[in-house]
Amino acid sequence: MSKNITHKGIIKGCNACVPKNYRREVFLRETKLWWITFSGVKYSKEHGLAPKSNISIHNYRLILSSIEELQD
Repeated sequence: MSKNITHKGIIKGCNACVPKNYRREVFLRETKLWWITFSGVKYSKEHGLAPKSNISIHNYRLILSSIEELQD
């Protein structure tokens, strides 16, 4: 299994605990069901949220339309 970073995307705050205009660019790798950040946080390919078992990360959502492949 390759763990190479191949994409980048934007994470935004999605509840009242995070400042309204919070945005952060992250580097991602792709699996069958998840986008996984360089630091190992998983976001669903279906809705951009982290798994339910990781409640503290539900403050953020991966904007799926912002994902783009990295150029060499």
